[in-house]
Amino acid sequence: MTFRGTVAADAFSGPLTGNSDTATSASTLAAAGAFTSTQQTGTGAPQNVPHGFGAAPRLVMVFVSDSGATGIYTLVPGTHTTTNCVFTVTTGVKFYVQAIK
Repeated sequence: MTFRGTVAADAFSGPLTGNSDTATSASTLAAAGAFTSTQQTGTGAPQNVPHGFGAAPRLVMVFVSDSGATGIYTLVPGTHTTTNCVFTVTTGVKFYVQAIK
């Protein structure tokens, strides 16, 4: 799939807890059944984003925060595992992953 769009600069400000300690935020949210990643950068290859659930998530969403100069990118979900959300995203595209246990 190819997507084209924009996201307002203030549309996402970080982990849901507002805590700048990403490891603490991720583990706290994972225990509660929700996860928000730090900003990721696409590599063009499958990327593993650890969620900390210990089980495959039931719902996974990706939010693109910077689609680059052209605004055109490819985002392909992989098979999410008990430890990781898996996505292949165009090189240089910035994104966040949110998951629910």
